[in-house]
Amino acid sequence: MTKFLTIFCILALIGLATLEWSALLPAINLFCLLLAKISGFFIHLFDDNMILIDRVMRHGTHGFALEVADDCSGLSASWLLFAAIIAFESSWKQKLWGIVLGILVLQAVNIFRLISLFYIGDWMPEYFDLAHKQVWIVLINISMIVIFGSWLYYVITHPIKTNETA
Repeated sequence: MTKFLTIFCILALIGLATLEWSALLPAINLFCLLLAKISGFFIHLFDDNMILIDRVMRHGTHGFALEVADDCSGLSASWLLFAAIIAFESSWKQKLWGIVLGILVLQAVNIFRLISLFYIGDWMPEYFDLAHKQVWIVLINISMIVIFGSWLYYVITHPIKTNETA
């Protein structure tokens, strides 16, 4: 357990500090643009009134606008999930599958978050700050913990068999 906590804390600190590095900002902004486009695609399936300009989703009828900023990327939670999976003792194949599937699921939750925030801001603007700054931050982190816990359960219940003979 001490080894896990040590590796996790080191990786978490390195990753979270790296995400603050200004040289990465163009890549993070590009990722946020991708999130905005994906969110906009899903919104357009049900609502033709959304206008997407760069990373800003604007409701054409009501005027509410939501910018997918670098804090909206979900990259911090994704990095913490990555760090936790890398720190836990398992095979590299299990780690790779956990990281890929885990981050995909976490980003799917993040896209749902962006869509919900767009409509909360449009329909109930008085609740937007609460949803954005408190509720969804907790839900994204809980999602990350649940994803890690699910991966951990799978790894523990499906150990890699070795070719060792007794």
